Amino acid sequence: MDLTKDKTVQTVETFDKGKTVAVFADNENLFFGCLNNAKSFPDYKIIMDHIRGMGRVIHATCISDWTRLMKSVQFVVAAGMEPMFSCNAVTSGVSDVKRQSCSDAQLICHVYETVISRPEIQIVVLITGDRDFLPLVHSLKRMGKYVIVMSEERSLAWDLASAADQAITLQSINALRLAPDREAEEAINGGRSTQVGSTRWTQRPAQGQSPQPTQSMPPAQMPTQTPPQTPPRQ
Repeated sequence: MDLTKDKTVQTVETFDKGKTVAVFADNENLFFGCLNNAKSFPDYKIIMDHIRGMGRVIHATCISDWTRLMKSVQFVVAAGMEPMFSCNAVTSGVSDVKRQSCSDAQLICHVYETVISRPEIQIVVLITGDRDFLPLVHSLKRMGKYVIVMSEERSLAWDLASAADQAITLQSINALRLAPDREAEEAINGGRSTQVGSTRWTQRPAQGQSPQPTQSMPPAQMPTQTPPQTPPRQ
């Protein structure tokens, strides 16, 4: 998808440095979009450095279920974004638990609260490619905001890119870092290695619990104890 036909990816020199900027990142869409489509990790520092060239950043949040992506928190904070926790909603019974992310709805509410409470914001940067944010883009433009969307190229919905004032792909600003197979596998599995014998990123047993291997052994292999024999009385 060529986004440069109608909306040229601008360099930092084309922006008015006096503008005020607010950044809102949908980290699950960003992280897994880069991982699944480009086999890469997003470089949060390069992303934020590019955004700072657009003006003065006065607000920057990154929403995610951080229990799944705990390792990326340090990079988000180092880049200058504030991690925002999103809960998951249980959508089925106890026997077959399925969880649905609430990050999209929570991020939309957060955007409105921030923009309304801080009317000095002029540029809104949405780091997502999800078309569910299309009504939000139209609403922000009606409020007089200049809206920019940033995303991995294949994750960016074409109608979302067309609705925004500008669309920027992470490939165009070199904001992708190649993910080795081992790290990619661990990230997809929620930070837990699936390799037998691995000690990196493995889930530790709960406090106060210890493995009991004898319970899973077949009866033929169960250790037996011979009761002590008492000597006969004289």
